[in-house]
Amino acid sequence: MLLTIGPDNTTGYRKHLEGIAKIAQTDAKYLKIRTRNSEALAEIQSYNPKLTIIGGRNWIIRNQDILDHISGEKGILYCSPAAQAEISGEEIRNLNIYLKLLETNKINYLFTGSKDLAATINRETVIYMPAPLTEKQYVPPKEKMNNDVALLSNHSRHKNIINAMAAFSKSKADKLILNGGLKENIDFLHNVCSKSRFENYGLLNDGKFTETLQKSKLLLHPSHSEGFCYTVFESFLNATPAIVTKAVDWFYNDLLTLQNPVDIEEIKEKIDTLVDMNSERYISLVKNCQTQARIAAKENNRIVLKTLKELL
Repeated sequence: MLLTIGPDNTTGYRKHLEGIAKIAQTDAKYLKIRTRNSEALAEIQSYNPKLTIIGGRNWIIRNQDILDHISGEKGILYCSPAAQAEISGEEIRNLNIYLKLLETNKINYLFTGSKDLAATINRETVIYMPAPLTEKQYVPPKEKMNNDVALLSNHSRHKNIINAMAAFSKSKADKLILNGGLKENIDFLHNVCSKSRFENYGLLNDGKFTETLQKSKLLLHPSHSEGFCYTVFESFLNATPAIVTKAVDWFYNDLLTLQNPVDIEEIKEKIDTLVDMNSERYISLVKNCQTQARIAAKENNRIVLKTLKELL
């Protein structure tokens, strides 16, 4: 049996772990963790897993002792690429902890969502495990009746929020739609554009998140670093193009991919290009985004299934 363990939230990190269990062609389960401590150990043991993949975040760092009490082989999934690890600070510390657990045989594998990081560490027990993608229904492209820009990220340091806000303030777009955000970022937005030009929905549930994407003319996501980036994938799934950086390494389009994520003028020009785009070109662009998303989904799922078959 395959058991994957991760947080009870709506992050891409949870989707990565849950997706591994969903697409596995074997007996598999995703176990949601709802407590800070090791109360879940008894349930983990009850499944008697052949392979357990645990989300590499603070829960397992706090509860490393449970590794000695889980049967079968064990691995930790670490999603961040090297750049994101450095920017966050905490993530590079965590990576070193997981490598130490590997060296001391507390775990059998370290799985990473970053192909480059796996190649850099270059050990047989460090295995590339990309984000599996289970969504299959793509919304048909259509003309959008507004020029609203969605900025739907968790406002982590690597998301490049201030440059995105500054670029929007100079653009022709009508309104910026936010899903919450740090107070200092919202204060900055107040200082660079009028209150009538942005709306803060706060934390969005899955339904509202999808609805917001479908209604928006574009998603603005100029992050410095990404693992896979489910937000961009879901934007394409919902027929909305996204302005991105090369950090989203499975997608490229001259109209949407930034060459310099800190160039406010470049970001602004790409926003304006989409605002000015006619319906025919816009729909063609969305179709290109969805085609690349399908290719990425197929390739990621192929790698995950191949890896699981080898280990199980």
